[in-house]
Amino acid sequence: MANMGGISEQSAEDEEEELRQAFRVFDKGGCGYITASDLRAVLQCMGEDLTEEEIDEMIAEVDIDGDGRIDFEEFIACMCEDKTDVKRQDPFDD
Repeated sequence: MANMGGISEQSAEDEEEELRQAFRVFDKGGCGYITASDLRAVLQCMGEDLTEEEIDEMIAEVDIDGDGRIDFEEFIACMCEDKTDVKRQDPFDD
């Protein structure tokens, strides 16, 4: 049973690294935060064409400290919240 803690710890480290890699996709300038233009560029690559207002709303929803951009901690909070919401959904609920 002693290994269980190690497995859990490794899983958490793997998950954090995956989140860092995802964050880097959005952080086009490598400056440590995601701007509205960073978000727009990624979404356009995915075929999404949102208005400036829609992009600003997306940033505002995640921007905890109100500085107009998303740092890694805010990104993690958003991603973990999304995972929690998915886990709560009942697959048999119509």
